[in-house]
Amino acid sequence: MSLTILLIVSLFCGLILAQDDGNTTILDYPETEERYPDMCNLLREFGAVSEKLRVMETRMKDSETRLMDTETLLKDTKTRVMDTETQLNDTKTRVMDTETQLNDTETRVMDTETQLNDTKTRVMDTETQLNDTKTRVMVTETQLNDTETRLMDTETQLKDTETRVMDTETQLKDTETRLMDTETQLKDTETRLMDTETQLNDTKTRVMDTETQLKDTKTRVMDTETQLKDTETRVMDTETQLKDTKTRLMDTETQLKDTKTRLKKSETQILELNKEKKTVVFSAATGGGEKKIGPFSTDTTLIYIKEITNIGAAYSPYTGIFVAPVAGVYYFTIFYHNGGGYGNILKLYKNSELVLLTHDYGSYYYNNGGNAVFLQLEQGDQVYVRLVAKSYVSGTDYHTTFSGFLVTEM
Repeated sequence: MSLTILLIVSLFCGLILAQDDGNTTILDYPETEERYPDMCNLLREFGAVSEKLRVMETRMKDSETRLMDTETLLKDTKTRVMDTETQLNDTKTRVMDTETQLNDTETRVMDTETQLNDTKTRVMDTETQLNDTKTRVMVTETQLNDTETRLMDTETQLKDTETRVMDTETQLKDTETRLMDTETQLKDTETRLMDTETQLNDTKTRVMDTETQLKDTKTRVMDTETQLKDTETRVMDTETQLKDTKTRLMDTETQLKDTKTRLKKSETQILELNKEKKTVVFSAATGGGEKKIGPFSTDTTLIYIKEITNIGAAYSPYTGIFVAPVAGVYYFTIFYHNGGGYGNILKLYKNSELVLLTHDYGSYYYNNGGNAVFLQLEQGDQVYVRLVAKSYVSGTDYHTTFSGFLVTEM
């Protein structure tokens, strides 16, 4: 368009300077300058202005290209932020699962403490082994305290993890806010560029009209250059903000990796805690509905068919045999009752080794007896009770019992 205007003005000057008689067709530019100096100066200034306008148009196209590149980078940044939010949600889910497992562990520890209190009561009833029992109970309490300390450390680590996750979410929200501000600034820049193009078009039209409009055009061109510089500055600031956003995203990803590592450690610790403490407790009665069991002609393994408690399923109500699921120290008790008339002898065995017995020589009145022992067992060792020949016990759900539990693993 600028070239068209230049040609029109040149043609106008040529027509004015042409010879009036029509004989001479060659233009005499020196005479033209002498006759119409203002018009020629105006023509030169217009050419200079047109050249500046072309340069400005080129720079504006470059600015638009850079703005498009910036928008592409912003879209990529939004995608990475969404991925980061997804990872944070997964992290929260795993943290909740870890808290649930910790609660379960605390419940199991409380159950263990209750069992230990029961153990202390039974140990007080056994006078001959009181000193050994107290020592082992103290060892067990120390282990439980260590377990509680480890659980408290794990809870502290989880709280720190939650705090870091919350900080990460806050940083992500700040990043999104800054991205929105950047998009708003870019839209404002595009609007100003469109306004600048409109102003430039108006300026071209006004240049063709008057010399005064040319002076105004120069002023507007200078304003446009200033705006272009401001635009370039804003673009550079936007690029700097994008670099900062990328850096923060990388830091966030690093924090997420650290969080995942700590969660894996917590899960491993929970699994180790679950493995460290195994609960084995059983108590069973002979059952039989008020009927006598025995007497038999030979020694017979006594089967306690009424299960009262059987945590760990180490005792079989079908064979009457307890099988140690893990190596450790166990505590066993046996009690019996009968209606008199016969002697009573019950023997407790570890595998084929006699460990203890309880007996009564018999009377016409009711007979009661019992005994208890701590045994160190290996995994797979068997413990059971045998009723000696010509003895009998009451077969009820309440009188004759066989009980035991794991005190500590070895």
